[in-house]
Amino acid sequence: MKKMKRLLLVAVAAIVGCTGLFTACSQDAIRNEETDLVIQMYLGGYGVDGMNAIARRFEEINADKGYTVTISPNAQMVYKGVYDQIRMGPVLETSDMFIAGLNYKTVVWEGEGYVQQDWDGPCALEDLTDVYNSKVYGEDILFKDKINASYRDNSMMNGKYYAANWANGVAGVMYNINHFTQNGWDTPVTTDELDELCEKMKGLGYYPFQWASGASYWEYLTLPWWRQLVSDEEADNFYNAIDEYGEESAEVFKSYARLKAYSLVHDYVSVESGNSAPDAITTSHTQSQMALMMDQRKVCMMPTGDWAEQEMKNIGITGNIGMFKVPVVSDVIYVNGDTSTYRFETVRSETKLREVIHAIDDGTGKPADVSQTDWDELVKIRSYNGTEGYSHQIVIPAFSNAKELAKEFLLFLASDEALQIYFDTTGCTLPFVSENLDTSNGSQYQKDAAKIGSTASYVNDLQSDNPLFFMTEMGFNNDQYFMEKRMGTSVAEDYLTAQGWYDYIYNYFNDNFENYQALVNIG
Repeated sequence: MKKMKRLLLVAVAAIVGCTGLFTACSQDAIRNEETDLVIQMYLGGYGVDGMNAIARRFEEINADKGYTVTISPNAQMVYKGVYDQIRMGPVLETSDMFIAGLNYKTVVWEGEGYVQQDWDGPCALEDLTDVYNSKVYGEDILFKDKINASYRDNSMMNGKYYAANWANGVAGVMYNINHFTQNGWDTPVTTDELDELCEKMKGLGYYPFQWASGASYWEYLTLPWWRQLVSDEEADNFYNAIDEYGEESAEVFKSYARLKAYSLVHDYVSVESGNSAPDAITTSHTQSQMALMMDQRKVCMMPTGDWAEQEMKNIGITGNIGMFKVPVVSDVIYVNGDTSTYRFETVRSETKLREVIHAIDDGTGKPADVSQTDWDELVKIRSYNGTEGYSHQIVIPAFSNAKELAKEFLLFLASDEALQIYFDTTGCTLPFVSENLDTSNGSQYQKDAAKIGSTASYVNDLQSDNPLFFMTEMGFNNDQYFMEKRMGTSVAEDYLTAQGWYDYIYNYFNDNFENYQALVNIG
């Protein structure tokens, strides 16, 4: 699945001036029956089979009510494609729900000329607060308590919920199990251990990494690496674009943690390191996934997400693969990389760090010589994970004629029964917590991704509530030219070191910062 981008300036510009969203509301319109739920769904890596299977079970359970659910796959259900459909209004658009490649904030954010005009006036999207405060279908738990906390907290704006996530989007490192088994390699839990593994692989004639030049999947690692190294306050300040003086500023792009994250990527993708396949920079995400799955290619690992196996099955490619969690930055034991200043009282070596991380992963409990404070902090650090889920959301247009039915379907979607149907059909998980999910019939890759997702605290630019992040191209990276392409190229004039990329990001956003501020404050 190609990584979806934030709404960029060109897309924003296309929205400006689109007023009068509901001017046609007073006209007579042919609408769906209240018992007929019409859904448009994004046709991406996850496919539509899982959601169709859930829909058929929902119809079966409610046969006495005569409910019908129609799901139409649409590859254009991403960002502007969703806006265009919603702006058509109730006369021309009959869909009651969009299962989309979308982050709702870009639709409801207050700004002149945008779809949402003001918080006290009509909104293009149905308020889902009542859904979040209702019990999941057939269970004694509220929807808001069932959904992954990362997504729940992100889905509220000004005290209201306007969307619900539908893809868990679990990211990690896909690896070729056959290569690992044949050579007796263990999956690494720290970056120093990953470095050691890379050297072993190269010594045997393998390329440690394959990657996709046009998908920016390395961001699934850099964001968790950065988050592992910063405090909660630093992370909040970054996503609010607030500097040490409490002012909005591009200075938030300056930190040891960001440079360290970029440095790690450089270590794995640069030509000089020899850690990446020479053709990585010229391959697509599907070609890269295929290369990793094919045992005849001596490539071992690739950053990607839980959709990869399902995506490749759709084009007839299979392989013996697994997924391991983003390794913990070994420098996490220090404060800002200063080896004379320790972050923890009882975890002060790489050996001890590995021991603790294994204990967290294996569920064996806190080692006796590790303090509770250090253990709790490292459990939190270990939970940070990359995701594509923030840009996969469900919205209900305010003009839907089957709003109540759509909400009922959402409550069923969060049920353990629906979660099991989706996993059995796709091998992927929905972003809801369940202690009852049976993954025993899944592949190793599916089991690994489900386990990682069950304890994940997701990190993504779209978690920001500041429109500087969700209404412009500003973010951890500049997706116009991916960091792996700059750091992994052999073309001298295009190549950037980690420091060069770090400086480029800061300078780019600093130069454009006032323009971004002007853009998001037009209302």
